[in-house]
Amino acid sequence: MLSRLIRVEYNTYHDIVIASDSQGRIHKLDRDLNVIASSIAPLDLNRIYCIVSCEKYIYTRNIFGVINMFDIDTLTRIKTLDTATLSNRRDAESPSPGTARGIALFNGYLYTTNGFGELLKIDKNTLTIESTMEHPTNQTTFIDCINVEFDNQHFLSDKEGYVFIGDLEKMEFEKSIQVDEGSVHVVKYDKRHDRLIATQDFGIGISAWNVNGIVTLDYNDLSIVNYPFTTDDVEFIFFDPSYSEVYTGGFDGKIYVYNNEEKDLKLKRVLGPFNHQISYAISLGDNEILALLQSGELIKVNKFGKILKELDYSYVCYWGFVPKPDNESIIYAPDGSGVSIFKIDHVSDNDINLSKIVSYRYNFGLIHKLLLLKDDHFIALSRDNIVFRADAKGNILWYTHLEFLPKNFACSESLKKLIVGLDNRCLQELDLDTGELLKKQYFDSSVYVCSYNNNDVLVGTSGGKLHVLDENWKPKRDVIELGGYPKRLYLKDGLLTIVGGEFGFIEIEVENYTVVKSFIGDIIYNTREDAVKINNLVFIGSYGYQVGIYDYETENLVGLLENEIPDYVKSMYHYQHDNADYLIIGGNTGFIQAYRVHGQGIDLIREYRFI
Repeated sequence: MLSRLIRVEYNTYHDIVIASDSQGRIHKLDRDLNVIASSIAPLDLNRIYCIVSCEKYIYTRNIFGVINMFDIDTLTRIKTLDTATLSNRRDAESPSPGTARGIALFNGYLYTTNGFGELLKIDKNTLTIESTMEHPTNQTTFIDCINVEFDNQHFLSDKEGYVFIGDLEKMEFEKSIQVDEGSVHVVKYDKRHDRLIATQDFGIGISAWNVNGIVTLDYNDLSIVNYPFTTDDVEFIFFDPSYSEVYTGGFDGKIYVYNNEEKDLKLKRVLGPFNHQISYAISLGDNEILALLQSGELIKVNKFGKILKELDYSYVCYWGFVPKPDNESIIYAPDGSGVSIFKIDHVSDNDINLSKIVSYRYNFGLIHKLLLLKDDHFIALSRDNIVFRADAKGNILWYTHLEFLPKNFACSESLKKLIVGLDNRCLQELDLDTGELLKKQYFDSSVYVCSYNNNDVLVGTSGGKLHVLDENWKPKRDVIELGGYPKRLYLKDGLLTIVGGEFGFIEIEVENYTVVKSFIGDIIYNTREDAVKINNLVFIGSYGYQVGIYDYETENLVGLLENEIPDYVKSMYHYQHDNADYLIIGGNTGFIQAYRVHGQGIDLIREYRFI
């Protein structure tokens, strides 16, 4: 069984798929997704998001900028280059982890970045750095794409939404334009219309944070045309052999096919939705498409979306830990295919142990959110646009099809109501006992988080706004600007905690809805996914395989978990027993870690992968 795959590329010389996994290994697969060979795992287990290959070799860059050269036949590692040690910035700072994908081969050289974001020109045979260039405009961000499809000009894109046009061999990029307010993961050259097509994560201008998609870009006059189709990150672009169709998509789990015969793109068909977010997709030729899901699932489909082959892979991810109201040593977790229940046992004064009690399995698609009721009933959300309620033994009591992809939900047992936030800007209210739709309302952008506060309804949107509504869903006060999109919302003891993308960690006193604490969480790379406060420490988990530890009063970083984290952190839970504090975290690939919290730091006690 492979570890979770995180990147795939197609090698036309050998008609093979090259993939990297979450343990830092690379693999060769045939067109039917059979594994031909695998490399030895590196000692540091650092992940690889950059892969490029030729007839004889495979080149990779890991998240800290270490470059490896492999023999394509045997997957033997031939050479390694630690780019950080050769940078002039090595004495002033440490390399930053990054999931940027920029890497390319052109005219005998390998082009990529080091862990400081500097662009490197490297001899592809000796791995000798010939020249180094700072980022064209911003030394604090990374190049996300390097495009050498067009001989006369080359194109870069970065994580601040810019596309750069210039000459890689001269390391000169004099023209640039911003096409997104987030990351531009991919730039492709459109041979049919002699232009560029680029992805968007957030959108640009008045549509930013509300809708995004792809843009066409004239690389001469820098004019752009927007083609929005989603509210989530767009991760890939490729063409059919005749360049008459454009394939694109990403985190909404769909592949959008545009007619490219005329200059004005027209949406032709939509493939999916797939079981999870699509992290990348490529063409294998012969009308075959390979889609890599964020779960690690790898699926081959035809150009109409018919599944042809699937990689043998079992997805597990603990999306959240929800304790029983009357016994916090029992925690429930949505795990992808169902719900798992764990028990925490006290071993000694400084030790605990987790055991799995039971798992419930369903055919509702990927289950990613859960609420636990007082009678041990639970309610869960799936990416198949379903919300359902189960009894204490996991038996389904009711299920309801929602009108769009659900992002989050909350319930009020006293009101016997349930609210569900959807990706199409809608908030739906359901009857808690029957699942019947009671009412709905649309907002400025996708509803990412929501909660009841007595009779008030709180709604956080992807546009970075927190709406406070009365019992009739009318505004109770001015909108609270969060400064980014929220990922988690917790209401406990009169304090609302919100964790999110750009703003990090916010606490709001809910009697008057006053912000009492707000800090970004420096050093954390990528989206802040979850957070928990334990005594005077705040732990923030990120999409960049990190957990930052901050002093609550000073907001200073006092610790960082980085190499210890096996995969994306999706869940964090504070467990307390006899005045001892523990942090339990879990996430992708089904890892769970238990840490003992003390003073200004934590110690790892145990790590689990339950089968």
